[in-house]
Amino acid sequence: MKRALLAATAITFASLVSTPALAVPPMHDTSGMSPQDVCDEQLRPNFQSGFMTEPTNVQGGTLVPVGNPYPTTAAGAPEGDGTPVYSNVLVGNGYYRNGQSPNVWAESQATATYPRTRQLFNFEQATQSVTTFDCEVWKEVAHGREILPPGLQSIGNSTTVAGTPIPAGQDYVITNVPFVVHGVVVNALICISPNNTT
Repeated sequence: MKRALLAATAITFASLVSTPALAVPPMHDTSGMSPQDVCDEQLRPNFQSGFMTEPTNVQGGTLVPVGNPYPTTAAGAPEGDGTPVYSNVLVGNGYYRNGQSPNVWAESQATATYPRTRQLFNFEQATQSVTTFDCEVWKEVAHGREILPPGLQSIGNSTTVAGTPIPAGQDYVITNVPFVVHGVVVNALICISPNNTT
């Protein structure tokens, strides 16, 4: 009985020693932590033990665009957009015919109301930098650096850091606010096909 118990204990111990620990699930940080910060936060080695963490296989760090470009500063004055409607036409002097037409016209002033307002703006594009890396726990031992324990590592971590916005050209911002222009010069038709009695 004692021999059987020792044999069973030996098998269990051997299986525990030969089975590596599972790797720690990766961490994907968007708060601005550095790779070293992520490794420390994720693996948390006991400082008194002499174990430390380190990011390995670090890749990336290239700025990539995020979202759509957005307006920043105005690059032009507001102006009308769409087909205007004219009102308050004030007929002026200078009656004339248009070519050989018998119709009579006059240069006049009116109020033009556009259905929308547009304005030219400078645009910028938000960016972010994504860095991927692994984390390992290590310790200095008598014969050099040793990665311990073998299973307490993590693979496929990443950090995302907001980058500096970049210029994205110019474009119009259009709103549904009517745009009104007073004193627009228009040609007003004041008489259609007059004859010698009208």
